[in-house]
Amino acid sequence: MIVGKSTNTTLFLVPGLSINVEDVKSKYGFINGFLKETGKDAPCKYPVYLLFMPPEFESFQEFVDKEYKDNTGILADYDYAGGFVVLVYKFPTSFERVYRRFIKGEYSKFSPEYVPLLPAYEKSPDGSNVVNMSLQLMVIFKVPAFIATMEEIVDDVLADECWSIPDIKRETLNIESIRKKLNKQ
Repeated sequence: MIVGKSTNTTLFLVPGLSINVEDVKSKYGFINGFLKETGKDAPCKYPVYLLFMPPEFESFQEFVDKEYKDNTGILADYDYAGGFVVLVYKFPTSFERVYRRFIKGEYSKFSPEYVPLLPAYEKSPDGSNVVNMSLQLMVIFKVPAFIATMEEIVDDVLADECWSIPDIKRETLNIESIRKKLNKQ
């Protein structure tokens, strides 16, 4: 299920929760990750909200139960009408500096200990089996060819970075907005 592009939270923070984004998309109906939720107070200083629309609730519940057992960062889960489920995590204490740098758009300053948690490679966008360096690593390592491409197509990139600062509106979970997007698909 696709509801717009991946948020920056999904790209750069969700892997830090020890969650494989591609795996939870295919198995559990993961939609996107967010920094905040409209109308809700943050349960901690560095929250990450994950929105799902599980295709099958029994296996999803097993996933949630396993998260509560194995992932010390999970704080809460709740659902919305229409089959939506939100899991709320506290970003790992050891990587709080990464979270703060993420908010500022300082991707190239992520700690060397954090970078290996991000995907290293992704399949070619044309569907071929050619493996490319992941978007996340191209941003963090400021790959020159990637920078040149970004300069051609984007005008809101920081001078010393090659990816935009997270747009808080886009990084905020608004369930009504998500429902509207789904109804248009």
